[in-house]
Amino acid sequence: MKTFALTLSGGGARGFAHLGVMDVLGEYNLKPTAISGTSMGAIMGVFIAAGYRPKDVIEILQNEKLYSFYNLRKSTKGGILNMDFLRNLLDKYIGDIKFEDLEIPLTVCATNLNSGEAELFSSGLFIEYIVASASIPFVFEPVKMGNRLYLDGGMVNNMPADALVGKADKILGVHVNHSAYINEFGSFADVLKRVQALTIKQNVKYGMSLCDLVIEPSQTADYDLLELKKYNEIYELGRAAAREKIDEFCKILE
Repeated sequence: MKTFALTLSGGGARGFAHLGVMDVLGEYNLKPTAISGTSMGAIMGVFIAAGYRPKDVIEILQNEKLYSFYNLRKSTKGGILNMDFLRNLLDKYIGDIKFEDLEIPLTVCATNLNSGEAELFSSGLFIEYIVASASIPFVFEPVKMGNRLYLDGGMVNNMPADALVGKADKILGVHVNHSAYINEFGSFADVLKRVQALTIKQNVKYGMSLCDLVIEPSQTADYDLLELKKYNEIYELGRAAAREKIDEFCKILE
């Protein structure tokens, strides 16, 4: 059987669908040889790369009270909120370790705010890179590393499949930002969210083209980025989408 690498898109709360997809892969004893991820894809990816099963991650989210998944303290550094809760969560359940210590090689994508370019990280201490990758602009404060500021990788490369080329025989992508047709917009916020979604739709095209198969749970479009309390529902959407594609994927790996 051929090997495969797994790339996971960003998408805020929609990213819980990644766990459902990976749960189905596990039922078929399919384990990636490498993982890449942006934003929530990076968060979900690091737990799996550290050896947690998808259901373990769901249990962690339940135990840690999901509504506090991001620390709700105000930030004065370029965002509304800070990310201390995520830092503490990663330190508690994985530890302040290096990428090289993870069971599965992991690459995460963050946007260099100074250069405007996406950057890929796969070595050294990982926590700040995960936090940077998931720092949604205007919501969370930028992460400073050295003399550079970093934000959500989804602004530039929301499906970093390019990090996986040559690392496996095949690449499986999971994209959780399905762009459905919208009839009307009720507010300025609706328009803003739509603009963000369309921007992401464009920047995932290259990454998706590198994948041998993409699983895209379409119903995740019904959930906002910060609907974190809906994790169980979104998880099940990922499972359902993976079941529809699993036979096709197994044939790809034959």
